[in-house]
Amino acid sequence: DSVASRGLGDVYKRQGARVWTTDGSGHRSAWIVASMRTEPRFSGHTDLFTPAGQRRLVLVTCGGSVEHGHYQRTVVVTAVPA
Repeated sequence: DSVASRGLGDVYKRQGARVWTTDGSGHRSAWIVASMRTEPRFSGHTDLFTPAGQRRLVLVTCGGSVEHGHYQRTVVVTAVPA
């Protein structure tokens, strides 16, 4: 049962939740949710996508209220290797 099939609803609400990913060769990796934040929908995410620093998994999805058919917030979940 993967996060992709269930969505992020359960995951980003709980720090310490376990998340699994599977790469193209079928290798499964476990991650632990370390932080969650919400920010305005059109915030830049340049700090998230960098090869520098410790290994991490960053999940970005929509959240908050819906106005004119669009979510108004972005949810950013950061997980570290388990």
